[in-house]
Amino acid sequence: GAHGALREPDLGLVERRLGNGRGRARGGRRGGRRRVRGGRPIGPLLGDLHHDVMAPSVQVNAKGSVGGGTVLFSRANHSYVITACHVIQKILVRNGDEETREPAEVTCYDQNGDARDTFEGDLAAWDEKKDLALLRLRTVRDLPGVARLASRDTLRSVRVFTPIYAVGCPLGHDPLPTLGEIATLNKDVNGERFWMMNAPTIFGNSGGGVFHRETRELIGVSVMVCTYEGAVATPVPHLGVLISLEAVYDWLDSLHFQYVYDPAAPPPGVKRTRWTPPEAQGK
Repeated sequence: GAHGALREPDLGLVERRLGNGRGRARGGRRGGRRRVRGGRPIGPLLGDLHHDVMAPSVQVNAKGSVGGGTVLFSRANHSYVITACHVIQKILVRNGDEETREPAEVTCYDQNGDARDTFEGDLAAWDEKKDLALLRLRTVRDLPGVARLASRDTLRSVRVFTPIYAVGCPLGHDPLPTLGEIATLNKDVNGERFWMMNAPTIFGNSGGGVFHRETRELIGVSVMVCTYEGAVATPVPHLGVLISLEAVYDWLDSLHFQYVYDPAAPPPGVKRTRWTPPEAQGK
């Protein structure tokens, strides 16, 4: 039809691509890295991909609004997940000056893609303009899947054509990966600077992690997909918008959550915090 159809992703393709961490890489061997003639390593085994990219990726469900998320931190009885603010909007209920918050539901998965654990997650911080939200999970366990975070130097070296994986929960599915590249570092949305990528994404990818394909480190958070505003709004899957992890670091610094990404910063007492622009502070 004129509107097109949104179809479920090809799960077989994804399983063949990642191999669920179990298969033998073509031309390689178990327990090591794939090699070419002469013994030079050319890339990670699929098990490494799962450990670094899929294991930290979670599904966030906020009263029926489903998106992706990434475990940033899990130690010292604290576990935090980064996601998109609009994914968790339904758990924020405002009535005049009063505001109530319900927990979101965060699901972690094992290497076979089966749900391993589901936790309630309390909203620790959020920013509507940056479209970011930080959830603190109600668990004292250290989670096995935590993202490897890119350094500020690595993030500043990202350029157009930097290869990436985008992981999210398209159409409410469990976390799924797609391949792509950074398309631009200059996308302005309401005065905020974002990046764009050409990895296919759709509704439900929001909040999911974007990983550097060579280092398998988290470099950003998917926040929206561009739409063509014709007679009917049509999503353009290869025009995805993400916020860089450096912007996330700056945001966390402003809220005194530096320890979430900096191992050298000890976790202080945690409190729920909403970002206040510098010009409004002290008023």
